Amino acid sequence: MWANPRVLFPLSARQGLSNGTIWRDGVVYVGLDDGNVYAINSEMGTQKWGLNVGDKVSSTLAIAADGTLLIGTVGGHLFGIGP
Repeated sequence: MWANPRVLFPLSARQGLSNGTIWRDGVVYVGLDDGNVYAINSEMGTQKWGLNVGDKVSSTLAIAADGTLLIGTVGGHLFGIGP
């Protein structure tokens, strides 16, 4: 895909990544096994925000048509996060 790939930004997590990450409008969203969810500016590599949903994130994050970030957990909860 790329002749000379390079790391654009690292994410150091104390827990594993439990699902696929998603990207939208220059922001990468990632959920971790420890319940933390992060939004990372994909150009700068800086964290825009982070929050803990209190349970292991168990599904690939999704973004609804209105921009709501959808997060499913092992405990059977679905969170909708908005601006």
